[in-house]
Amino acid sequence: MCKVKTGEAVVRHADMQNLVTSVILRQKKLFTIPKLEQQVFEKLKGSSFGKGESYEDAVRKACRQTISYMEVSGSLYSENGKEYCLAIAFPPYSGNRARG
Repeated sequence: MCKVKTGEAVVRHADMQNLVTSVILRQKKLFTIPKLEQQVFEKLKGSSFGKGESYEDAVRKACRQTISYMEVSGSLYSENGKEYCLAIAFPPYSGNRARG
């Protein structure tokens, strides 16, 4: 797994998108979109990406789009449309590791 950039290391939109995906995949229990956004904003503190008024909208849009894509792919689900739960294990685990 790669190291996801946080804080001042987040300088491009792609860095922020990787951070959003990472935060989602690390959820261990039910989560809401506002809770997810709050976690992402915390990890963006000190970032040059986090300057300007439109950055909050970009983060919110990335969170909602990523959740939508993951829900369509079956990676997460929601019974009520407000709380989400991962439907996959992360990191993936395989008991049949090849031994060299």
